[in-house]
Amino acid sequence: MSESSRFVYLVTSATILLATGVLYALKPMLFRYFLGTLNPILIVSIIVILGFLLLDGLKQFGFLVYRSGAFFESLKVMSLSLVLSLIMVILDITAKLPEDINVVFPFSTLYYPVFGFIVEILFHLMPLFLILLVVKRVSVIDERVMFGCLVLVSFLEPFFQLGLGFSSQIPLWATVYVGLNIFLINIIQLCTFRRFGFAPMFTFRLFYYLFWHIIWGSIRLGYLF
Repeated sequence: MSESSRFVYLVTSATILLATGVLYALKPMLFRYFLGTLNPILIVSIIVILGFLLLDGLKQFGFLVYRSGAFFESLKVMSLSLVLSLIMVILDITAKLPEDINVVFPFSTLYYPVFGFIVEILFHLMPLFLILLVVKRVSVIDERVMFGCLVLVSFLEPFFQLGLGFSSQIPLWATVYVGLNIFLINIIQLCTFRRFGFAPMFTFRLFYYLFWHIIWGSIRLGYLF
């Protein structure tokens, strides 16, 4: 990993760790659902180290923290996060998803970047690295094979989130679309990772969380409930 890439990852990680510490001090219960009684600062620190090692390992397959000169080009992809979030808003208004699907503001401004970073490491970097290591033993990894691996990894988060379920019943069609929406987010992100790097991939998720979970997450409580 180059010095500039290390710096970008270090700054990102330090920001996430700071957000974790502040959120843990203000609202420790927000970590209980996924982490139980484990110390979130310790867990996120381990994930930061794991992410660094995985990014270093994925370098052999052409993945980088960011590609120099591609920042403005990658911003075009971010517009898709607005489209996907707007569709979810329409679905929410139509199907009325459960009240507790969003963490409330202002804690949401810290919660979603922290857990978004965790998702990137555990649901993207780690499975992608492991799958590519296995595929490398049996096949040449050209772009067609690579895309197949990206699609495979994209199914992990939808299955996980739908497996958790909702706190109240929603229409089947809404559940199906939620799963599809999460899949689309993941495949767009992983293709962004392939083309532009980890930093733009993570930024895409932050944009989506901003529109859907933070902004609409605050509006919906007064509008729908």
